[in-house]
Amino acid sequence: MAGKPPKSREPLPPFVEPSFYFSNLSTHDALLAVVRHLADSGAHVIGGTLGELGDADATAHLKFSFAERVAADDINDLLSIHAEKGRAIADVTLAGVGQGSAGRNVIVSALPIPEAAVGTDHHPISIACDGRAFEPHVSPSQRKRAARDVLAFFTALVSALRPSYGAILFEYPLPCPYEAAERPDGFEFADCYLSKDWLDDSLTKHASSLRDSGQWLDVADGAIILTSGTFAAQPDVDGLPALAALAVVRASAR
Repeated sequence: MAGKPPKSREPLPPFVEPSFYFSNLSTHDALLAVVRHLADSGAHVIGGTLGELGDADATAHLKFSFAERVAADDINDLLSIHAEKGRAIADVTLAGVGQGSAGRNVIVSALPIPEAAVGTDHHPISIACDGRAFEPHVSPSQRKRAARDVLAFFTALVSALRPSYGAILFEYPLPCPYEAAERPDGFEFADCYLSKDWLDDSLTKHASSLRDSGQWLDVADGAIILTSGTFAAQPDVDGLPALAALAVVRASAR
């Protein structure tokens, strides 16, 4: 985009990580879809990491044995470097993202998956944002404001990009479908999005009661379900994260 790029300010841990899984896009295309959306919304690509040689979906961990940080002026610059070196793009750093970033850079990454999932699942895509406002010592008003901004950021992304599913996590990776089947307790789905094709009756039967309390948000092609107490009051219904994980397992098996 035109104009002077914003000042680069690296995100600081702990990270809050809006994360997404795209069943209908390759890992490479999903990563670029997220980056392009952020760039089109005003952010600036300032660099990235190149990982393993070849196709991202042929590798479980893109930075397992090779990781090279490169500077880039925009996404086309990064793609040129990627094409020249023939290595997968493992992550991309952007400055000036705005709401949800706490005023610092964000890092869009392709998360590792198990070797057993290679060839079947894609890599989930995460956006690591500065999450210091969620630390215990922060005032309730600051935490509430940060939660509102992160939820708005997450909602805008799922509305624009329409992934299969996603979640807002704190320094914990979103599982691919294989991993969700391996541990379907739903820990990672406490605050999640499921597209309509991935929702099932076990969840939608609770929609009316959750909607009244702001714990069920109808968006784009699906719904955001908030159960952790961070982004909405905790619901009275138990076991919703586990139901979301099972919905992911069932949908991915179809």
